[in-house]
Amino acid sequence: MQVNPADILDDIISTLQTSSDTPKTVEEPKAKSIEKKQIIYSWIDENEECAMVEPSEHYTMVTSTVAIGNVSSPYEPFDIVVDLAFRQQFDLKPMEILKEQTEDKLIYRIGLMDMPSEPIGQLFTTVIPELLQRTKEQPDVKILFHCQMGISRSSSMAIAYLAQLLNQSYEEVLDNIKKRRSIVQPNEGFSKALQSYLEAIPK
Repeated sequence: MQVNPADILDDIISTLQTSSDTPKTVEEPKAKSIEKKQIIYSWIDENEECAMVEPSEHYTMVTSTVAIGNVSSPYEPFDIVVDLAFRQQFDLKPMEILKEQTEDKLIYRIGLMDMPSEPIGQLFTTVIPELLQRTKEQPDVKILFHCQMGISRSSSMAIAYLAQLLNQSYEEVLDNIKKRRSIVQPNEGFSKALQSYLEAIPK
């Protein structure tokens, strides 16, 4: 039986959210909310462009609200940017998360190297729940995940997010992303961490 993503999003948030003090948001009537999310959280066919965001050679829209890109990706079209390029100018320590709130967007700058031994699982339990919470509050929020090349780090974070949002497996999400951005490939360590993390989430 096909499970609608809208029906499970609240359960995912409550399972992963560590703080019990987060204010509850007022939800739209259920029928209207589900109808809206069915449109927003759809995969984009490999031969079509996303109508919600301007196309770019530096990023690829894999769903109508989620992009994966490289270090040259423009930030303007997005509400949230997850920057995993680990550039020296931001003076980040390994696995450090720096949040920058501008007037119109939230930027995460994360000190993650593209090495199988990096503990990316820490990001799955800190950053991803925050993104899911923001999506619950603003269903049409547009998110860019980018690293240096848009291959391993950014795709790993995007998979962790989309697998829960769409209630799909690691393999399903990776396959769907590859249809739009064929170069994506989490490194071996990230792939194992993703599968372990997603298998541990209650269905």
